[in-house]
Amino acid sequence: MKKFLFIVLAQLSALVAASQFSIANTRWMVHTEIPFSRDLVLDFRKDTIRVFTADGVETSSALFSQHHDSLYIRKLSGRSPCPDGSHGWYGIEWRENGEKFLLHVIEDSCRSRVYGGIDVIRKIKVSN
Repeated sequence: MKKFLFIVLAQLSALVAASQFSIANTRWMVHTEIPFSRDLVLDFRKDTIRVFTADGVETSSALFSQHHDSLYIRKLSGRSPCPDGSHGWYGIEWRENGEKFLLHVIEDSCRSRVYGGIDVIRKIKVSN
């Protein structure tokens, strides 16, 4: 019985570890105060992020990679106060069963903390 319980617990913990949410191929409505107060759309593709204003104007782009609950972002271009090429590591804290998240700054080469200062409003459902 102990062996059976151990196997069940091991499989359950492996399932929980493997069930991390992926941020790739998702879109999010967010609010930021940096560099000024506004709502934006973060469009995560396979390995790039495109940032749009609420009315659809692209403002910046970046490369990203996700490693479990950590997110690496390197700015390619855009209007944020950070220079092109700036980068950072952020911890992803998933909320509401993957419908929202928080980014916690681990390390950031740009002190304005653009991605660490977002408030996720909602996940945008993509229709096929």
